[in-house]
Amino acid sequence: MINPADAYPLLRTAQMDDGQTRSYSLYLAATRPSFYRRSFSRFLKEKMKSMLSSSVR
Repeated sequence: MINPADAYPLLRTAQMDDGQTRSYSLYLAATRPSFYRRSFSRFLKEKMKSMLSSSVR
């Protein structure tokens, strides 16, 4: 896993198959040494910045 903090929000909404549960995926991301929990407002700020930069192109 390259960046658990970025993966965590994506895993919350990703489609899961029968091989792995969402709770186990979230557990794996949250227990990595490089995981840090971002506040929701910071997540939204980064998401908006990303959306705006992609729409300018």
